[in-house]
Amino acid sequence: MDYDVIVVGGGHAGIEASWAATNFGLKTLLITLNIDNIGQMSCNPSIGGIAKGNIVREIDAFCGLMPEIADLTAIQFRMLNTKKGPAVQSLRVQSDKIQYMNEIIKKILSRDNLFVYQDEVIDLILDENKKKVIGIKTRRGLQITANAIILTTGTFLKGRIFIGDYNGEGGRIGEYSANYLSDFLLKNQFRLIRLKTGTPPRVNGRSINFNKMEVQKGDENHEYFSIASYVNKINKLPQIDCYITRTNENTSKIILENIDKLPLYSGKIKGIGPRYCPSFEDKVIKFKDKSSHLIFVEKESLLSNIYYLNGISTSLAEDLQIKLLRTIDGFENIEIIKPAYAVEYDAIDPTYLKPTLESRIIENLYFAGQINGTSGYEEAAGQGLVAGLNASLKILKKEPYIFSRYKSYIGVMIDDLTTKGIDEPYRMFTSRAEFRLNLRFDNTFERLYPDARTLGLKKETHEQYFNNFVNQKKFFIENFLERKYNKTDISDFNLEKSLNEINPPYTIKNLIIQDAIDLVKNKKKFINIDEYVLKNIQIENKYKGYIDHENKLIDDLMKNENLKIPSNIDYDKIETLSKETKDRLKKIKPENIGQMSRIKGIKQTDLLNVLIYIKKKNKN
Repeated sequence: MDYDVIVVGGGHAGIEASWAATNFGLKTLLITLNIDNIGQMSCNPSIGGIAKGNIVREIDAFCGLMPEIADLTAIQFRMLNTKKGPAVQSLRVQSDKIQYMNEIIKKILSRDNLFVYQDEVIDLILDENKKKVIGIKTRRGLQITANAIILTTGTFLKGRIFIGDYNGEGGRIGEYSANYLSDFLLKNQFRLIRLKTGTPPRVNGRSINFNKMEVQKGDENHEYFSIASYVNKINKLPQIDCYITRTNENTSKIILENIDKLPLYSGKIKGIGPRYCPSFEDKVIKFKDKSSHLIFVEKESLLSNIYYLNGISTSLAEDLQIKLLRTIDGFENIEIIKPAYAVEYDAIDPTYLKPTLESRIIENLYFAGQINGTSGYEEAAGQGLVAGLNASLKILKKEPYIFSRYKSYIGVMIDDLTTKGIDEPYRMFTSRAEFRLNLRFDNTFERLYPDARTLGLKKETHEQYFNNFVNQKKFFIENFLERKYNKTDISDFNLEKSLNEINPPYTIKNLIIQDAIDLVKNKKKFINIDEYVLKNIQIENKYKGYIDHENKLIDDLMKNENLKIPSNIDYDKIETLSKETKDRLKKIKPENIGQMSRIKGIKQTDLLNVLIYIKKKNKN
């Protein structure tokens, strides 16, 4: 049982890591605790959201799997932040979680060079020097070798479930935890961090009074995550409504009266929870001035009548959970099917990783997903892509691909994790990106697919879309923005015909972008440019000054950003650095000045001192 790559864990990170490896034709093993749960949506039944949706589309540019399946199994599409600027707009879909998981499993099991096995990995095999990983050991005694191992263990490393007084082992409710790999990591000098997350109750739809709630509809004319969805014109699932209700003072009162029974506040839970996705008890205690909090009521699947209550995760005892929910409009007769719970688990300090997500301690060992201290399906999948891609490139003896923070949200995330580390579960926000106007949802393919092509990642649908996008955009800009034609002669104008002609015979004067968009929407015959191309051109024309300014700043930053720090640099010889700074630099080992500048605690004077030292060494 020898493989090129072994991926440990069948969550969203593990799926993308194994998919990326097989994109390069490598023999890959995906080993997981339970094959029936591959691709499970453990928490909210949705994909995307602000900044997160951009990550999903970036995964698609590198021929990943999540975007295509998210489109195929969506039961509501909604573009968020449409009243704000394009830099913060992104797609979110409500997913059919049962059909999502089924489609993922079908894809995984029919994939060439991808093998799936059910067992628990309890140890890793190192070479004789203890510096390189060469295989895994399983609970049932198997020893399997590989050139690279990718750990994507989610919340399962020494996972514990908390519901009121109940406290038991588990990475998810009803599933046992993985208790051995943490010992391996500690033994090999990794620093582990104890983190906590939670999930709300699942309830029976028949017990909800939807008439008391606000209806939340999806978009009729909407974008997709995957380019394949545009090209293939996928058959969508039936689209449904979601609902909104609100907590009230009586709901908050139950929390305040039972603080001593909450594991988070009684001291039972030691792990650090996500600040930006807090439990309901956190909301009540930290935002005492707010008497009401939103709850989004979302159907989990067309194949069941189970609803997910987004916004009210808790670790209250089960009897108190029912009491809590029945104070809320529409939930007066609520029936809980699966209680809310908190889960505590081990993660590593991500500053122990290179920008490729390979360990700095053990060669050929990669990490992706919640084990790196992140939260969210999208963040996990993005890391899975990075780890799978770079493990493959290393095996094939090719240069690594580093996702730039100035070119992708994935790059922002990886750079943040590996240089700044975490002190709480990491979640992606647009505010984390310095140049988010350049990292828009609409321009993802234009900025990233050429890189994927260079790496050899091509897909028929992507090639068709990309070539169409580039050709149409080039033609439109040259013939409508940069030339002056007579607008009165456009009645029979046809783009496809004109694309074959160097000089279109029509004269169109002062045709502006919005005119073209209006004509397309009104189905005029004069032009066949796709709406997504026009939208992209319109945004870039409208925000041209800001985009040009961002690009200039990026160019200025890149001059020093890419200045390499020698791998054999001896920081102890730079006398002007403090001991604390030297220790930080020796631990993280930044590859260039840009990475060094983003390490926590690094000052401008530290950068200057390192630059002077490097230049002096080079001069010598």
